[in-house]
Amino acid sequence: MKSVLVASGTANTGNNVVRTLSASGKVHVRALCRKPDADNAKALAALPNVTVVKGDFEDAASLKAALAGVDRALLVSPAGDAGQYDREVAFLAAAKEAGIEGTVRISTCNVLIDPNSKGVYAQAHGKIEEWIKANNAKAHGKTEEWINANDATVCDVCPNWFMTNVLWAMAEVKGYGSYTLPCSIPTKRKFAMIDPRDIGSAAAAILLSDKFAEFIAAGKVNVSGPAETNYSEQVDAINKAAGTSIQLKSCTADEYAAMLAGAGMTEHMSTSFTATVQMCAGEIPPARPYDEATSPLLLSIWKPEFDVAAWAAASAPMFK
Repeated sequence: MKSVLVASGTANTGNNVVRTLSASGKVHVRALCRKPDADNAKALAALPNVTVVKGDFEDAASLKAALAGVDRALLVSPAGDAGQYDREVAFLAAAKEAGIEGTVRISTCNVLIDPNSKGVYAQAHGKIEEWIKANNAKAHGKTEEWINANDATVCDVCPNWFMTNVLWAMAEVKGYGSYTLPCSIPTKRKFAMIDPRDIGSAAAAILLSDKFAEFIAAGKVNVSGPAETNYSEQVDAINKAAGTSIQLKSCTADEYAAMLAGAGMTEHMSTSFTATVQMCAGEIPPARPYDEATSPLLLSIWKPEFDVAAWAAASAPMFK
């Protein structure tokens, strides 16, 4: 039975992956957690074929220990701060040193990624991609001996806009019955936003797949929801499922960033999130050409399950 390390095991996506892998009965799962005694970590430890291991992205010794004897790994770390690049590259370097088959890394929407972006997570993922490319000799035909010695085996999973991103606006939604965004209403384009549960199941499918080596060779796959939609249709689905009458409103980018900052988001993250809303909606040009359709390789082993209506039905109690 293969062994898979999920880092971090208690992150939303990581938690979903741990549970999916455990339910499959096909692998032994190690869930990396900073606090193994926390309730969410204990819940994972109680699952079949799951072992919780203590570790921290900033503790090289703990990463080395967690990766020892592991075959495959999932990497998902907190977005929105300047340390994301350092955390993820440290993990990927440790995984390479451990000699594992490869790492599935949760990235961000492909159209956002740009190492020169002012957006904090778009920039972090762009720089991480550059590191992977510079350290991946086989995928890029490099011949220099030192690059061959630093071959990185990684498949980035690039998810579309999360359906759950609306939850950032819950104070406004619950307090004023409105949802304000920095874009035209309706939006200038539709996009296949995704339920985070589908991101977790897609990552788990790759980790369990007999085609794992093909995913590592591909280097990147997109993952999107089952149908193109927009913010207006999501609000309509919420209103139908929850019996609410939320109104979608438009504002400027500066006004929206200020709203996010007022809700506790950092300035860099507020700017990044604002640009994300606008790029997905077609309000501003993407960092890369729009290319969000779920990759054919991924569709050969997995299909998204939850459309906006299904997500809204499951999430309705939060909006009532």
